Amino acid sequence: MGDNDDEGRYFDMQNEPARLKARIEDLEKQVAKLKAANKTKNKIIAWLKGEVKKPGKKKKK
Repeated sequence: MGDNDDEGRYFDMQNEPARLKARIEDLEKQVAKLKAANKTKNKIIAWLKGEVKKPGKKKKK
């Protein structure tokens, strides 16, 4: 049984870089979403304080 456990650990170590890379990419996506949400929140707060006009999408020229 010991050999099988060792082989399983070796196999997991081989996949570890790919798992870490996927995890990093997932976390980067989450960070981007949080930054966008924070930016929107700040725009709404500024609008409520009367510092800027109504928030929304900018018109394309």
